[in-house]
Amino acid sequence: MPITRQPHVLAIVAALAVAGCASNAPRLTNQQDQSLYRAHAGEPVKSFRYFGRIRQWETVGDSGVAVWTRPDTAFLLDVSQGCLDLEWSPSLSMTTERDRVQVGFNDILVQRTGDKAVKRCRIQAIRPLDVKGLRNAQKQLADLG
Repeated sequence: MPITRQPHVLAIVAALAVAGCASNAPRLTNQQDQSLYRAHAGEPVKSFRYFGRIRQWETVGDSGVAVWTRPDTAFLLDVSQGCLDLEWSPSLSMTTERDRVQVGFNDILVQRTGDKAVKRCRIQAIRPLDVKGLRNAQKQLADLG
């Protein structure tokens, strides 16, 4: 089931921090954004249970996507190179096999606005995200402002 793209959490945090601080407040770069997600990703797993609903998703560089399957459950998925459309896609879905998403077998499905073609991005790695740690880090960044 596709989901409409949610606002980028870190962009919102950075915008709030900048709005409440002096004009020289630091903004997150794309590299800092990627580092934050990757720092809160656990050891790779081979698969996870998925029942057809992505609650939220965020691109992480040009070859990664963080997907939330529940409010407190998220995974960082590394996908095959060449999936640059992830950043510009208004919707995202995943293939599954028996309610599981598996490394090397399943894909992220990306479709750009106005384009009928669907791009398949093979999942190369799955790492569970420490959602609580990620949220705390985002809060700390907001508090710096």
